[in-house]
Amino acid sequence: MNIAQPAHYRYLAVLDAWRGLCALFVVMLHLEANSHFHSVSFFQNAWIFVDFFFVLSGFILSRNYEAKLAQGYPICTFLLLRLGRIYPLHIFMLLLMVAFEALPYVFPILEKFVGHSPFSTPEKNLFGLFTNLLLIHNLNIHTMTTWNGPSWSISAEFWCYIIFALTFAYINKPAIMMGVLAAAAAAFLLFYVGWLGAHLDFGVVRCMYGGACGYFGWKLWQRISTHPPQLQPWMWACVEIAAVVACVYYIAHYAYGQLSLLGPIVFMLFIVLFCYEKGVVSTLLKTKAFNKLGVLSFSIYMVHAFILSRLINATALFQYATGTNFYAPQQAGSTEKLFGRTLWEGNAFLALNIVCVLIFAYAAHKCVEIPCRAYFRTLSERFLLNKPYRYRV
Repeated sequence: MNIAQPAHYRYLAVLDAWRGLCALFVVMLHLEANSHFHSVSFFQNAWIFVDFFFVLSGFILSRNYEAKLAQGYPICTFLLLRLGRIYPLHIFMLLLMVAFEALPYVFPILEKFVGHSPFSTPEKNLFGLFTNLLLIHNLNIHTMTTWNGPSWSISAEFWCYIIFALTFAYINKPAIMMGVLAAAAAAFLLFYVGWLGAHLDFGVVRCMYGGACGYFGWKLWQRISTHPPQLQPWMWACVEIAAVVACVYYIAHYAYGQLSLLGPIVFMLFIVLFCYEKGVVSTLLKTKAFNKLGVLSFSIYMVHAFILSRLINATALFQYATGTNFYAPQQAGSTEKLFGRTLWEGNAFLALNIVCVLIFAYAAHKCVEIPCRAYFRTLSERFLLNKPYRYRV
């Protein structure tokens, strides 16, 4: 079966590498270590990289599926493939967290370290497990993150997949619908939420806004990719470096407040620029190490909260056994508890956490992501054979 590919399709290794770097920035944000990075506003505002994921996801989905779905590609097959991309690792991490939550039943002494009975907190209870299994835990049901906290974003993405699929399949002019969705989402976030940081309440709206920006990034790239600017290599290097500096400055200074709503637009332009892959930054990001980081990006994002919790548990046990305190003195009036009595100790803990996350992410990618995606791809191919579709004329 021949399926028309979107125009100018090629693997964009640089965008994958950026996704991997953004996942690492999120890891650094969530690790509360008394390191040299902790007080840097860029890293404190790294939560906004979730919106980079939303924009990039909208770009890639539009690139890979807009034409297919418009030509009759089954929506169920599309959703099956997307589910195979996010759900197996989500379930795997849930099972691991449930197993660790149940450990005090086997070793009651552990309850004194966690400070609560198993499955008894708002973050980790049976109702939260149920909503996580159904990918509805982002639909304004909970007042705090439950189980694997970062997974709120894949819950939002899944429901946006459905909106994207219906738009591409049944709307003759999807650009108009995507424009309406983007404008409505931005207006809602501006006038009701007040900024970009909708989370467990209106995360789907935030995701839709980012995804729609990604869609328009793809449409822009379609138009300009065939006639790239004729710049010298040093000019491309200057343009890419300037774009990185501008993006870092924006994140460091404008990630909060109403100007945060420009974030998805900034990321959309950033993504389109790096589609050219012409400058020295792109050359660096196409190296093997960054390529691997991009491949592991989803696993890094999904496993890091679990790894961080286990390292904190191990630290608590070590402190209990040795009587050594590894936490920095708390500032007056602050409830923040930072690991590391010195900045260098905090740096070491940060490095250890990142190494452990990368090792576990590699194992999860190899043992869960790859085989499960292959299985779901096989299922989708069987479905296509049984449900042939015609191109639209």
